[in-house]
Amino acid sequence: MKQLLDALNSRCGWDCVIKSYDGWRLSLSSGTSVEYATPVAAFIGVSYVSLPFEFSHPKFRIASLVEREKIEKVVPVDPEDAVLAIEAETMASFDRQVFFLVASSVEVEAVLAAPP
Repeated sequence: MKQLLDALNSRCGWDCVIKSYDGWRLSLSSGTSVEYATPVAAFIGVSYVSLPFEFSHPKFRIASLVEREKIEKVVPVDPEDAVLAIEAETMASFDRQVFFLVASSVEVEAVLAAPP
């Protein structure tokens, strides 16, 4: 999980945007602006999300036990589910807020190198 969090934190740039969400798969992109965002990760088996569609300067971490217990009062959470806390700024405020995402798996998108 540490490698996943390190990848998310290093790849999520200035702005992040939820590019798509079909109720099961959430695709997250990031870049210096929403217009130029590139794919970062796909969260599969999403059972809970409390996250604005656009946010900035995110820091991903594992939710604390207290945070996890609060989410478990809303939706069932399997022991193997990733319960992530995302500390980020929003369009409404530069004050950091904590948002949550629960998914059964996470796929970090491959970084595509520019052609020579």
